[in-house]
Amino acid sequence: MRLRERLITLSGKHRRYGYRMLHARLVREGFKVNVKVVERIYREERLWLRRTKRKKIPKEGRERGWCPIAANQRWSLDFTSDALANGRKFRTANLKDDCTRECPAIEVDFSLPGERGHPCGQSLPGILI
Repeated sequence: MRLRERLITLSGKHRRYGYRMLHARLVREGFKVNVKVVERIYREERLWLRRTKRKKIPKEGRERGWCPIAANQRWSLDFTSDALANGRKFRTANLKDDCTRECPAIEVDFSLPGERGHPCGQSLPGILI
C-alpha cells in the first residue's frame, strides 16, 4: 500500500509526469519496484495523462494553396542527397517547374553551401529565381 500511496502523491505533485518518470522518482527514493508494476498501479488508479485535443480549423476558414495553371509561373528549388557505392555523400539542387514538374536544371556536387547563392541560377539566365 505504501507504494501505491507514494505513486498517487508523486503524480499529484508532478502532474506532467508519466509512469516512466514516476518510476524513476520511486527508484531514486529507494523503492525496489519494476516499471511494469508501476504502470499497472498507474492505470488502476487512472493517473494517466490527458492528451490535449487539437483545435480544428473549419473547412470554410482554410485557404487553398495557389496552384500554377501554366508553365513558368512558379518554380521550386529542391535539395536532395544520396551516397555513392564507396560511401561518399553528394547533394543535388533541383530547379523544378511546379506546373509541368519538369526539372530543367540539376546541380550535383559533393558540397552545396549556401554562400554560392542559387546554384541553378547561372545555367538558366532567362528564368528568375
